[in-house]
Amino acid sequence: MRIAVAFDHAGVAFDDIVGPAICEAGHDTYTAAQCVGHDDCNVLCVGSRVIGPLYAAACVMAFARAEFSGEQRHVRRLHKIDQLERRGFELSPPQEESRTS
Repeated sequence: MRIAVAFDHAGVAFDDIVGPAICEAGHDTYTAAQCVGHDDCNVLCVGSRVIGPLYAAACVMAFARAEFSGEQRHVRRLHKIDQLERRGFELSPPQEESRTS
């Protein structure tokens, strides 16, 4: 898990991350926790000009305490992102996958 503090959280670059990284701009506690629960985010970016230090700390705590849900719909979403990355973000039709419930 990484926390980044930027002026406006609009542009943050990480060149030392090894492995997949999903960054979320955490401007409220719900979003900070949901990005982990639904999207398995591992980087939170907090804008110092957007929210104050106490609320930023609350967002960091929500982010740090959250856990990935593992729900199938969230796993499928991450799989789709992985497929896009492997294709170099080319927008060719996705491979068919069987859906079992």
